[in-house]
Amino acid sequence: MPDGCLEIGNDDVTTMTRDDMIGWFGPLFLLGLNALIMFWLIVTSGAIFPLLALGDGAELDAATRGRLRLLLLPSLALAPLLLIMRLRAIVSLALRNTSLMILVIWAAISIVWSIAPELTGRRAFGLVVNTTIACYLVVDRDVDKLLRMLAWCFLILMIANAAFIVGLPDLAKMPDGRGIRGAFLHKNSVGETAVIGQIVFYAALRSGAVSRPVGLLGMALSLGLLVIAGAASSIVVGAAILGLQLYFLTDVLAFRQRAVIFAFGLAACIVVAGVLFANIEDFLGALGRDTTLTGRTDIWAYVIKVSAQRPWLGYGYAGFFESTQIAQYMQDAYQWSIPTAHNGYLEMVLGLGWIGFALLLTFFLVVTYRLTVNWQSLPIGVRLLALPMLIYYILLNFTESTILASSGLGWLVMVIAALLLTPGLSVED
Repeated sequence: MPDGCLEIGNDDVTTMTRDDMIGWFGPLFLLGLNALIMFWLIVTSGAIFPLLALGDGAELDAATRGRLRLLLLPSLALAPLLLIMRLRAIVSLALRNTSLMILVIWAAISIVWSIAPELTGRRAFGLVVNTTIACYLVVDRDVDKLLRMLAWCFLILMIANAAFIVGLPDLAKMPDGRGIRGAFLHKNSVGETAVIGQIVFYAALRSGAVSRPVGLLGMALSLGLLVIAGAASSIVVGAAILGLQLYFLTDVLAFRQRAVIFAFGLAACIVVAGVLFANIEDFLGALGRDTTLTGRTDIWAYVIKVSAQRPWLGYGYAGFFESTQIAQYMQDAYQWSIPTAHNGYLEMVLGLGWIGFALLLTFFLVVTYRLTVNWQSLPIGVRLLALPMLIYYILLNFTESTILASSGLGWLVMVIAALLLTPGLSVED
């Protein structure tokens, strides 16, 4: 049985697997497959290509966005092949993660009641493809190989960001001069990618999936980009994740020693939080924010109001703010284009209703339960990926909307982390 595959029996393994391939075609096929997957990850991240297409423009027009989507065609064509190659293993994995699958299916069928069915349909299709490829990666390779692939992907992204900052400094800056967007269209994307990279590099380094130089270089680039990007939400979440990672370094100590360190750390966090709360305006100002969180509170009030009109089903997955009527209203009312609710939980209620929110909560609870119950038996790489990703995802979505996002790598890595916790999944430390 290949490492990382579900224990499903010999009759459930498809005949077309990479291990069955012999001769010159096997290595060539594997090389091409890995290259396509890596290319898909880079394109899905939203880095490099959209910014180059933007040039001196203010934002991408519909025609340019359509051309950029063509870059995903090779990977979209790849998804059915991957599904066929590991069909029964993927189905078995899906059946053991019903909370995740029902959530994705609910997003997909929301096209039926969506106010922007074309947008919902296109993005739901991307969500399903992304989730399918994530399932394939989990059943096809062991934890170390998976972490190594993710680490190299994020290293490419970190180097690309650094290259844009050094080689194309004018393009790498935000148009308003407030922050660095690197190889992305917005500084928030840099910040989010840097935090996920921070998590992946740490897990890969501690598990031995990558060499020490690669892991340390990746961590250094991730933390450096996180600081200079100026994405306030990501900086706060990244700092919390870094604190957790530093605490993980104490795992060689006795339980009582770790308990004392944890208690002092928690006390320090409470003191710091109290000081920051007492000086909240100065703190937010230092992060480039105000007490409205750069207009977010106004958006949240509007979202709460309109979501109450369709509380159970919502307005359809990922289509509300870009529907023509709503987009024009938001532009007239707030004088700026608002692509999301800037709160993942409100976004869920808005798009998929309270039913969708309940499904999301169930998914989080399942992941938390599996982490808690199986913590000691999980490989170190899985522990150091899954727990920080869960914390990152929960915290970041209080001020950003990345839940179920069909673009970016946040949802992909969160799904991979969740699937690695599946009971019956055979993984090796």
